[in-house]
Amino acid sequence: MRPRLACSLVLASLTALLLIAAPAAAHANVASSIPAAGERLDAAPASVSVTMTQVVDPAGSTLTVTAADGGRVDDGNSHILDEAGRSILMVGLRSGLPDGIYTMNVRVLSADGHPVPYTLSFSVGNFTAPGGTAGGPDVPTQAGLARFLALSGLTIALGAAAFAAWVMPGRAAPQPRLLAQAVAAGAAAHLAGTLLLLHYTAGASQLSYGDLWHTDVGQNLFLRASVAAAAVVVALGGALGRTRAGTTLAGLLLAGNLVLTAMGSHSAVYGPVTVALDALHLAAAALWLGGLLMFLLVVWKGRDGGDVATLRRIGARFGTLAFACVVALAATGTITGLSIAGRGGTLSPEVLASPYGLFLAGKVGLWVVMVALAAVNRYVLLAPPGERGLSRGLQAA
Repeated sequence: MRPRLACSLVLASLTALLLIAAPAAAHANVASSIPAAGERLDAAPASVSVTMTQVVDPAGSTLTVTAADGGRVDDGNSHILDEAGRSILMVGLRSGLPDGIYTMNVRVLSADGHPVPYTLSFSVGNFTAPGGTAGGPDVPTQAGLARFLALSGLTIALGAAAFAAWVMPGRAAPQPRLLAQAVAAGAAAHLAGTLLLLHYTAGASQLSYGDLWHTDVGQNLFLRASVAAAAVVVALGGALGRTRAGTTLAGLLLAGNLVLTAMGSHSAVYGPVTVALDALHLAAAALWLGGLLMFLLVVWKGRDGGDVATLRRIGARFGTLAFACVVALAATGTITGLSIAGRGGTLSPEVLASPYGLFLAGKVGLWVVMVALAAVNRYVLLAPPGERGLSRGLQAA
């Protein structure tokens, strides 16, 4: 295997991995509160409320109020009202509260599956409460590892299944077994990541597994874990040679999980059309990156065979699949990004200068680099020696 080919494939894989990263711009945030953060009141109110920027899961969302000593002063009678695409959390307060500083503690379960905590303080009497809202979305190590495992496993399994079905049918005997093993390994990693994410969500939401099951987010995670477990079983059957359909069936199951992943992500906030676009985006990235990794693996396994013509044909067939993925990835990513960033396609300077806008611009730049690397692979490394036209010019360069 040529060193340049290996470097190109590895760089392309890393770039594609960055391209499938989900945008962190759709968590439920605090829009307003009554009393407002930092507000000073002459007397304690009968109740407080916090309005979120989006609808949250009522079974996994709470609002409590504590005094300066940490003791609860709410009456425990909290409820949530959904209005104009937003959730309003409300709770009553005990009567006769003395002057002092009080803190509203908000814990919501966003539609994108993220447990998010916030705190807002107000004061009664001659006290000064800190202004602003503390807390907000973050990415703990456990959650980041869980999502990385789940998405990486999904990418490897789907890429290997697609490679076996479309790129290498009927090829050398060792390769189908190799690809079946890759599908099983990817399915196992996906299951591990999904279970870890389920455990993290329960802990961060302060819910038992039983209570989490009664939330939309929990049901999505439990269903994804069940499908992933079934995929592992059938994939192992294919890897061990017990069934010839194991690899294909596991791929179909995990494709279903890819749709469920989109339904439980940031895109769920914006409706079914955005969910469908996000699912296509993830599928294109998974097939592209996973197929690229399988191509690298197949080339490495066949490096001593000397059958350069066969490797070139495999590369050309994968190039057709990759081209379709590139088009789908660019189209769905552009439409979804503009929709989220501009809420209708209008990007203001403020949005472009925001972390999400910069992240979106970085993804576009990485996509351009990825296409350039793909062109080098297709027209230089995989082109027959002496080919005329564009390949000849690039080879000479």
